[in-house]
Amino acid sequence: MRAVENAPGMRVVYSIGRYHRQAKPICDAVIDELRRRGWLTQCRFFDEPDEAIADCDVFHCHSVLSLRTLRYLRAHRRGVCIVLQRDSAHIACEDLRDELRRRRGGPFDALCTEGLNQRADCIPDQCEEYGLADCVLVPSSYAAASFAAQGFPAARMRILPFSVDSAMFQPPEQRPGFRVVLGGGATLTKGYPYALAACERIGEPLDVIRDVSYEEMPAALALRTVCLSPSVTDGMNHQTLAAMATGLVPIASTTTGCRDYIRHADNGFVVDLHRGDVIAEIAGILDRLRRDPEGMRAIGDRARIAVSARPEPDYGRDVCELYRALLDGRRRDVAA
Repeated sequence: MRAVENAPGMRVVYSIGRYHRQAKPICDAVIDELRRRGWLTQCRFFDEPDEAIADCDVFHCHSVLSLRTLRYLRAHRRGVCIVLQRDSAHIACEDLRDELRRRRGGPFDALCTEGLNQRADCIPDQCEEYGLADCVLVPSSYAAASFAAQGFPAARMRILPFSVDSAMFQPPEQRPGFRVVLGGGATLTKGYPYALAACERIGEPLDVIRDVSYEEMPAALALRTVCLSPSVTDGMNHQTLAAMATGLVPIASTTTGCRDYIRHADNGFVVDLHRGDVIAEIAGILDRLRRDPEGMRAIGDRARIAVSARPEPDYGRDVCELYRALLDGRRRDVAA
């Protein structure tokens, strides 16, 4: 066992919303590493009073939930280094709003809703969050590009890709027949209309996993062989990473962070929703995979290797090293 890396003066408050099931392992990886190093001063939920925040060197929080607290810290704890985690694209990114404009009034009108991560009226508050942070932490090159497109300075952004528990998600001993699952819920954000249309074109059903706990997810994914993730916008799709670890072949869009793990036509496929006939392209890929079970299995095996190379503890260690680098940089600036 490695010795605990205890850095004098490193005090971290980790502030999270109430866990949602697929983000919990990522949050826990950070918390576990902070505890191992002796750096965790306080684990705080966003709805607790700001005055109760412990003295700290680093305050790590999540976007959408943190504006009130960041204002408080900047007014009363000016020396704290603030890391704001944004798991999605920049709030002003137009990818989803463009899709909503195309889909409203059509057969998928019921799906045309926006969450706090996308609503145009939330842009000022979330942009203020970004501005108050010393560092915005995003999970993918797609998310980073969406910030760059809005003029956010690259020097205040870091990319740390999510990881997956490849011991929990493993290929079954007996691979199932050809089955396609959507990488997430049946929403516009996850590209449900594209996935459904492509499956209908080749006469295959599209499975959507519903009402399954995180602990039950490995067994559910093990019944499928292809994970369709034509997301309209997605910082990094947890379910697609889990599917890759289970040996499923990923078919992802250019507007999802999972593309960072995929080498096109080698360990999965990447499609552009805005170029050519994307439905025909996805359907063609599905049909080729269906006709070649051995080739499909080999691609799925390589997908597993790609995500398994970065186990979940690595994410926690990388976040802690980010804290160290930020504080070291601040000390150098002060000394200069």
